[in-house]
Amino acid sequence: MTSSLSPPPRKQSVSSPQRSASTRYPKINTNALAAHASIKEDDQDVEKDLANFFASSSLNSASSLTSSSSTPVNRGYHSRPLSIATVYSPIDPSDASCSSRTSPQPCHHHHHHQLHHHNDLDSNQHVGFEQDMAMAGPLLPPCSYCSSVRSNSISSIIDDTHNQVRDRNSTYQYYEQQRQSVLRDLVPSEVRHRLTFHLDECWFVHFSPSGEYLASIGLDQSIILWRDLMCPEPSIYKTLTFDRSITRATWSPNSKYLLINLGYNHYCPDTIYKVQVVDVESGETVFTKSREDNTMTADISWFSDSERFLTVEDSGKLSIMNIKGETLKEYMVNRKESVMHVRNITGTDDFAVLTSSCRLEVHSFDGDTHTVRTLGANIDQGTALTVSEQGRYAAVTVRDDKAMHRPAHIEVYDLKTMAYLRSFEAETHYSYSFMIIPSFVGPNEEILSAGSENGKLHFWDVETGELITVLEEHSKHSGCITTNLAQPGMIASSSDDNHIIVWVTKELQNELQESDDKWMEERRKLARPAFDIKKGW
Repeated sequence: MTSSLSPPPRKQSVSSPQRSASTRYPKINTNALAAHASIKEDDQDVEKDLANFFASSSLNSASSLTSSSSTPVNRGYHSRPLSIATVYSPIDPSDASCSSRTSPQPCHHHHHHQLHHHNDLDSNQHVGFEQDMAMAGPLLPPCSYCSSVRSNSISSIIDDTHNQVRDRNSTYQYYEQQRQSVLRDLVPSEVRHRLTFHLDECWFVHFSPSGEYLASIGLDQSIILWRDLMCPEPSIYKTLTFDRSITRATWSPNSKYLLINLGYNHYCPDTIYKVQVVDVESGETVFTKSREDNTMTADISWFSDSERFLTVEDSGKLSIMNIKGETLKEYMVNRKESVMHVRNITGTDDFAVLTSSCRLEVHSFDGDTHTVRTLGANIDQGTALTVSEQGRYAAVTVRDDKAMHRPAHIEVYDLKTMAYLRSFEAETHYSYSFMIIPSFVGPNEEILSAGSENGKLHFWDVETGELITVLEEHSKHSGCITTNLAQPGMIASSSDDNHIIVWVTKELQNELQESDDKWMEERRKLARPAFDIKKGW
């Protein structure tokens, strides 16, 4: 049998009778309150009328009795002046810069408000703020001045500070949301063209600086030059075929020449490595340079004048050549520091170089002077190098390292300060065995884009490193992304699924809609014969 026990009686405090409920909250005669002539029905005047009513009745008499008594009341060390704000005023009232919120103001109840600085009090009187407010609550005079002083206490100051921080955080969140929205609009997410003319995997794509042509390089040992990319149906301008694989092709800054690095032929082991320069307009080969010692040319890059280019060999030799095939200068670097990738910094004769020892360097050529600036940190497992068209950033793709538990990512460096900026990674970004060439997107290069071995295209915010969006159109490894400099809202991506996809932003797609309709209407008129109702066809 169970019985319910009543809760124990509450223990009454004997030493602090002034804290009882009857003393802290005096009883109010509702009849007298209703009969009081000063009470109005307007809600705005209720608080003021209640304060006047309490001051003229019970509380005023209690305070007068306390002040007129000959024997002072001993409240222990909890003794406080009548205004709680006088103790916690953080500013000295004697100072000329004292805030008007804590300065003495006239009181219409004739209360004596004497401000004291908290440093003048005894150290034993410093207790918690909440406890002081609870102890001094019944002793505070019920006047509007005292209420205003209490509202300007430290608690209200802290509330104001919290409100400011909250407003600042909300503003920052709003800014971040707006930034993400704007960057999503800058991402070319609309499929403009899908080109499938390569017979095998498509490795690289490169827009010409003029934006007129797109060069696609495939495993079928061919280079296809596309044009009319702004029309609904692009056309093939020229097709260049070779007897070996193509490891690199780059446009001259004036879009007149195409520099091609020819690699190894598996069916002919005695193949000599070659470098060719092709005139794009005529399609003819300007010259072909063969390596007599059969050393492999690791990479090639143009100078800003479109008359010279730089070749780097696996042996550590750097050669400056012109479009006639003449060698102008040769430099020899340490074998351990042989160059893997080289990219020209737009508008200068400086080149960003990724060495075989995984170091990022900047080589400057000024006449006969050759200077090198080296980045302090090493880039382990770097596979590809990209320099932004504005010459500000250098992006290096880093492979996945399972031994170090390091995921694949892209490291971005500031070329002016030679300092590490940040790394970009995503759960769906994979780079194990193949090359991933990133690119900078946007009118001011606000976005970093890169493919992945699963075929997904990733877009990050360069400033914050946050992932903006992921596009899924390729079914296999997507290794290269290029940006159209003439149309910043257009990019192209290549993939091992033989597809080349040309992407545009939603804004550019809407702008091209009207011209597309006109182009289609003109083609319909040319395709169908004239029809006469009377004569028929």
